[in-house]
Amino acid sequence: MQSPRRSARKHAVALGMSNTSLRRILHQDLKFHPYKMMVAQELTERDWESRRELCANILQAVHRDAVLMCSDEAHFHLNSCVNKQNFR
Repeated sequence: MQSPRRSARKHAVALGMSNTSLRRILHQDLKFHPYKMMVAQELTERDWESRRELCANILQAVHRDAVLMCSDEAHFHLNSCVNKQNFR
């Protein structure tokens, strides 16, 4: 999928295949899954140690030649308002 901003439905039309087939390929074959934004609380000073421990555990558990993809994408608003419908 060349355009990450294009919806699965629009990719299906561009490829000339059914929406259901494309979603099955994305889900079952490529192991892609839709995500939903979650509202989380602000990180505090005591959270840093648990995050470091988690990172160390992940590094020990993942095989050295494995590919590990992570995202640090986040959306913040100063007024605490989050419209989760816009972040799918």
